[in-house]
Amino acid sequence: YSPDDWMELDRGALGYERQAVGLANARIFWEPRRKTSPRSGAEVHVTLPGKWCRSLDEAQMRGLLAYVRAHGRPSRVDLAVDDYARRVVPEDVRDAFLRNEAVTHTKRRLFLDSLGSGTTMTVGSAKSRQMLRVYDKAAESNGEIEAIRWEIQARDEAAVSLLDSLVLGHWGRVWAARLVQLIDFKDRSADSVVSRCPRLPWFSALVGAAKKATVYAKKPIVSLERVDKWIKKQVLPMFSAWFAANGGDVDHLFSNIGNGRARWREKHRLVVAQGLAA
Repeated sequence: YSPDDWMELDRGALGYERQAVGLANARIFWEPRRKTSPRSGAEVHVTLPGKWCRSLDEAQMRGLLAYVRAHGRPSRVDLAVDDYARRVVPEDVRDAFLRNEAVTHTKRRLFLDSLGSGTTMTVGSAKSRQMLRVYDKAAESNGEIEAIRWEIQARDEAAVSLLDSLVLGHWGRVWAARLVQLIDFKDRSADSVVSRCPRLPWFSALVGAAKKATVYAKKPIVSLERVDKWIKKQVLPMFSAWFAANGGDVDHLFSNIGNGRARWREKHRLVVAQGLAA
């Protein structure tokens, strides 16, 4: 991009001393004294609004995403789909929640009326790693985009994994997988087990048979060394008190060990494997 596309302002923002504004309100923030590492140059923070992103074709956007992944770190990525058929409006999403048809781990759900921009259904918090907004884009854009927008906002670790998926993946499938990971709508009357309940037809029309995306990396394997330190520091004092309270009964002790072994999961078996391999 040409330096002529940017105009430096006389004030900074977002905690940075300097900023420049470009086309479609794209902005660059920097502070010469702030370093990403002792050997690197000044840290640069870039925000690219949706209008700016829509000016790129698919190949340009994929190239930009790959560059960011190779040389930087995304702190926030928004991914939106516009439903021009208007299969469902935000009020329908609210009603599905009230009927207990929504399946989600997100606790915060808001239904907001925004004067002049229609109604917005928000699932999640703006500070959380993932949030969903459903709103009438026609009202928000003054009729420019006649659609219902389903917008996923990802931050931090969720933004990193989303960007990875977008570099090479099919964008529509990536969006659908992310959406059903965040929330699904099912016929809860069909079965007492939620996982066996069928997806509601109106939601299937949006996401098809999408499976949940993997958003967060698996937690690192618990090491035997860390378990040993944790037991000696945190568990042994109370354990010794419990053992003494039971009269030092070894049979009672081994009975409880057997009960604990019956409840092992994968992480427990991995710790045992580390000890056997040592």
